[in-house]
Amino acid sequence: MAVNSSTPYQGLYQRPCNDNAFGPAISDCHGAFDFTLLFEQSILSIGPSALLLLLGPLRLYQLYGSTVKTLPDPGYTAKAVATLVFATLQLTLLVLWTSHAATRASVPSATLSFLDALAILALSYAEHTRSIRPSALLNVYLFFSFIMDVAQIRTLFLRFDNRAIIAVSTTSMCTKMVLLLLEMQSKRRYLKFPYRSYPPEATSGVFNRSFFWWINLLFRAGFRKLLSFNDLYALDEDLLSEPLGVKMQGAWDQFKDKGRYALIFAAASSLRWPLLSSVFPRLCLIAFSFAQPFLITRAIDFISQPATNENSNIGYGLIAATGLIYSGIALSTVHYTHRLFRMITMFRGALVSLIYNRTLTLRAGVYDGSAAVTLMSTDVDRIVSSLEDLHEVWARLIEVIIGIFLLERQVGWVCIAPIVVVA
Repeated sequence: MAVNSSTPYQGLYQRPCNDNAFGPAISDCHGAFDFTLLFEQSILSIGPSALLLLLGPLRLYQLYGSTVKTLPDPGYTAKAVATLVFATLQLTLLVLWTSHAATRASVPSATLSFLDALAILALSYAEHTRSIRPSALLNVYLFFSFIMDVAQIRTLFLRFDNRAIIAVSTTSMCTKMVLLLLEMQSKRRYLKFPYRSYPPEATSGVFNRSFFWWINLLFRAGFRKLLSFNDLYALDEDLLSEPLGVKMQGAWDQFKDKGRYALIFAAASSLRWPLLSSVFPRLCLIAFSFAQPFLITRAIDFISQPATNENSNIGYGLIAATGLIYSGIALSTVHYTHRLFRMITMFRGALVSLIYNRTLTLRAGVYDGSAAVTLMSTDVDRIVSSLEDLHEVWARLIEVIIGIFLLERQVGWVCIAPIVVVA
């Protein structure tokens, strides 16, 4: 068995590979495109694990003060069993990696993965009993970590000869998929009253809402018959005008002496979280959009190269990258526009409620009643339509800066000329 003399972890590899280098890509090893094991364990494993351990306690603290919202059901038992099996497998992997460390990140990666399993056990119970929808944090973590585990296990099969580690890692990955499927399940039929009467959007998980799967039942009913008002879903509690109006009224009483910007301050204060919820998907949309030029450049370089076995594997990588980028653009756009228009709907309800409350305090006959109607219809619509471009102000500025930087890399500082001309 050939072993790379440059690595201290001898006797572990089927092929001479420098997996203890960061890479990220490795070549001249087994004739296929792949990442180094150190890169996979440090970035694709330790990264998601650290994020879960960082965000998990915050989510547990948020759920701690909530009331129990579900009835006893066998769904959590299945989750608990799957999580305990997953934790046992991660502990076994930690012991195996401690005895047969392939890279300097093997033991830290296995340690964090075991701590993740314990965090999942606590989060799964809290989310199942105190939340009306499947856990977004667990769903996202399990989905992306499963994909990254696939890449790492592929590397182990190609270059690693410790069958015990390969077997336990593969079983752990399959258990993670089972756990993901269990966490994705809706808890609607196990919810207590009044949570069971909430609309499907409020009780749907992150994947259901990403693809708007919850609205298919309404589409199916509309295909079979003419929809009536009673066929429509109840309104989400976050969109109800009464509580929104109360929050807006409190903010208006606080900022009404701020002059012409009083309404802006009041809206930003009362709707700050709905406003900020669109920032992250918009940043993701910027990132995926600017990944396209790099993908196209790499694809052009790939097409110009002669056909070889190694290039064939690079082509498969480009296909995967294309799917990742354009899926990311689609999902980022979905979440951005969905959150944006939810915020706009909340702003409309709060502002109309604020205007209506004001009309109730006016003396009869002093002001024209039609002015209030105009404010609640035409003027509110005009304000709301401008909010559609609210996040585009800062997002377009970031895109211009990044675009100028990328253009400068290609043509030099002459890229400033079009900006000067336009300005």
